Amino acid sequence: MKWWEDVVGSELEASDGSSVNAEEVLYDKVVVLYFSAKWCPPCKVLTPLLRNLYLDEVRRVKLPVEVVFVSSDTDKEEMRKYFEEEQPDWYAVPFDAEGADELLKRFEIDSVPALVAIGRDGKIVTTDGKREIVKKQGKVFAEWVAADGHSS
Repeated sequence: MKWWEDVVGSELEASDGSSVNAEEVLYDKVVVLYFSAKWCPPCKVLTPLLRNLYLDEVRRVKLPVEVVFVSSDTDKEEMRKYFEEEQPDWYAVPFDAEGADELLKRFEIDSVPALVAIGRDGKIVTTDGKREIVKKQGKVFAEWVAADGHSS
């Protein structure tokens, strides 16, 4: 079993609602779990910042990173709307309130938004990604990739 199957499962959801094989998009990449929700005021501030940094650092430079949205929304419709409108370049763990709660507990997260970066080998790179992004506002993805042993 690949480490991500234990964390996010074998299937992820694209922003268009289609199902994608987790291995195809996560293999040999640093995976950033983004715990967020449409109802969360701090998430409305962090999401655009994270999205812009992702586009600038990951897409432009082609860093081996994928962001995976883990919804703390109360229903699938809210999750889908937030995901489609605010996070079009990422993948998501299929909506499951109990599954999201399990991941929150697993990574000892007590509030959203939160970011956990996981290396290619399944080891935690950081559980304090939100603070790092807000504090540094740039080069965070590259640092996480370097900490995992990738060259950037």
